[in-house]
Amino acid sequence: MKSKIIFIALIGLLALESCKNTESDVLQQARLTQQGLVSKKQSLMTELDNRYKQVEQEIAAASTSVSPDTTHDISSEILFMEEEKSAIDELRDKVENWAITNIVLLPEPGQLKNDPKFKDLKDEDLLKMVKDQDSIFSILKSEIENELLLYEDF
Repeated sequence: MKSKIIFIALIGLLALESCKNTESDVLQQARLTQQGLVSKKQSLMTELDNRYKQVEQEIAAASTSVSPDTTHDISSEILFMEEEKSAIDELRDKVENWAITNIVLLPEPGQLKNDPKFKDLKDEDLLKMVKDQDSIFSILKSEIENELLLYEDF
């Protein structure tokens, strides 16, 4: 009796899983691409946060190592690091604002046709939209990395 119940439960789970995954391959690719985009955005934000913390620590270390002989040099170094902190803050805001404005998250599976933004779009249109978002983000990420490079050698 137990084995029959387990067998029926297993069949039920398999049937449920097959019903749940009725999205086309194109739509599944769009979801995967979007998940990758969100991960890349989060990774960039983490990188910026870590850089910010590192600069804060460098400022604290430089502030404690001030001596009469090096006051001028350290003061200009601290000012430069403060500028870097401000730049990182602006870059974080730029990424967040870009994400808010440009990343249009796909609704949960099965909810696409109920969402007014998506109900008239074909799966191919959704994939193109997500790929375009990803391409634009790649450009933004390159710009941000180039801006960070300005502070590397100082």
